Amino acid sequence: MTFTTAQLLTTLAQFPKSTRFWVAYSGGLDSTVLLHAMAACRESLQVDITAVHVDHGLQAQSQVWQQHCQKNSAQLNIPLTSVRVEVDRQSGKGIEAAARAARYQAFASLMQAGDAICLAQHQDDQAETLMLQLLRGTGVAGLAAMPISKPFAGGTLLRPLLQHSRGELLAYAEQFDLNWIEDPSNEQITFDRNYLRHEVMPVVKLRWPSADRSMARTAAHLAEANTLLQEVAAQDWQTVIAGGPEQLFPDQLCISALKTLSLSRQRNLIRHWIHRLNHAPLPDTKRLQQIFDEVIAAAQDCEPCVQWQGLAVRRYRQRLYLTARELVSGKGGDWDLRQALTLSELNVRLVVEASVENGLDPSLAGQDGMRIAFRQGGEVCCPAGRGGQHHDLRKLFQEWGVPPWQRPRVPLLYVGNKIAAVIGFCVCEGFGPKLQGNGIGIKIEDLSRHGIAR
Repeated sequence: MTFTTAQLLTTLAQFPKSTRFWVAYSGGLDSTVLLHAMAACRESLQVDITAVHVDHGLQAQSQVWQQHCQKNSAQLNIPLTSVRVEVDRQSGKGIEAAARAARYQAFASLMQAGDAICLAQHQDDQAETLMLQLLRGTGVAGLAAMPISKPFAGGTLLRPLLQHSRGELLAYAEQFDLNWIEDPSNEQITFDRNYLRHEVMPVVKLRWPSADRSMARTAAHLAEANTLLQEVAAQDWQTVIAGGPEQLFPDQLCISALKTLSLSRQRNLIRHWIHRLNHAPLPDTKRLQQIFDEVIAAAQDCEPCVQWQGLAVRRYRQRLYLTARELVSGKGGDWDLRQALTLSELNVRLVVEASVENGLDPSLAGQDGMRIAFRQGGEVCCPAGRGGQHHDLRKLFQEWGVPPWQRPRVPLLYVGNKIAAVIGFCVCEGFGPKLQGNGIGIKIEDLSRHGIAR
């Protein structure tokens, strides 16, 4: 197979029409071919095309490279946006991964709804990625390697060259006499990918000349298998998700329902649950097994916890919760209900809603002496509808199924020295509306990106 602009148009036609194409342009062979081909397709695409060059600040020649990209883009009559990023060398992920994270963050900062960012990764890259994932012992999702398309920053990330080999791209570049940069770091075999590229794959291809094509095909099969696994997980999700006070504890898992599934489906669902709520790196095999051995298998009166990379899976009674690794308590402050109150330490906002069936008396809005506080111990309150009896807040939390680690984080609305509402749970006697349906409610809005309690 050769690479042509007609094939590029055919590939791009598979995806929903974008409002603008960004082309990631490093100045190397692959991205030079992609930018040139996109420019050749511009009239057919009828969409604005902009090149984006990311300077990682890792090479002494980076300014020369940026100038090269600027010149080539101008010759193609394509505007170029250059972004300088800071690579976190102390991330613990390695310089390659840290640079990639910084680069994708730069791409995301430019994207608007409906945009697409086109990357120049090709078939050889896909084979190398599959090999790296195999050596890391990753699962099906990792072995699916790089998808040709995925949602990204309100738009789409596309890899339209993924079915073409580097040899095909080189032939295209020579045909059109293109100029590109050779990054000297690509020759450093201290990097895993470069070692595979220069030391391993050439030997493999001596025996199996089409290895890169076959491995890319395997990645495509695994991507399809991963899609099926996600569909199964989405179906299982509906049977295992637990109800409860969703404002405070979204998407709990019911352990008894989870255990009705096969072990393979349990593992699949746990991965789906964590990815669905957080989109962060999943726990490794050891941590995932700990979730089963130490959390799911624990006695009902235990409160076990497995932690990794800033996250934690915790258990309370028959439910699993995904939270931040370190949980902070609320601080509170004065609040007169006339405007929303942000509790930055909890990453939530309290918003007043009018005309609710059961709520607070609207005359409270604007009164002096109201404040938000959090449990310190020993509090009592009198929930409406319980005959005027006072109850220990600790026992109410037990009755409502609030996990111990969450109790210091439940906002309490005080009027003077009395609790008027345990927000998310009850309004107290004497603070309800005089007229039915004329109350005001307080909604807890999550301000975090993924809904993980912190």
